[in-house]
Amino acid sequence: MKQEENLCCEFCNTELKRQLIGSNVFYYCKDCGRITSAKDLVTIRINDDGVKACV
Repeated sequence: MKQEENLCCEFCNTELKRQLIGSNVFYYCKDCGRITSAKDLVTIRINDDGVKACV
């Protein structure tokens, strides 16, 4: 089973929640309310110690 990466809001650095609407995937922030489509997301950087960091 593929494990999904945790993504973070670029404005408030809060973990984003995945939302599937029809055949479209969106990510939303519970703190600031911003919504991002999957095609607009940037990659997640992984530190040397394996901890994910939001970029």
